[in-house]
Amino acid sequence: MTPSRTTPLLTVLAGARERLDRWSRESQRRACANARTASAALAEIRAERDDVEAFLAAQDARQPSRGNA
Repeated sequence: MTPSRTTPLLTVLAGARERLDRWSRESQRRACANARTASAALAEIRAERDDVEAFLAAQDARQPSRGNA
């Protein structure tokens, strides 16, 4: 084959590789952003749960203990 006959194929392959590389980077970037968002949401839920547990423990400590009557 002469170089002029292989050039279009190489051009197409180079373009495909570039699109694949771009997709891979963007996919990884979106996955990291999703993980950060999920982590922040879980941390917020965890903090709220801890606040509720502390509130309930304080309420329980204020209640006079009752005997099993």
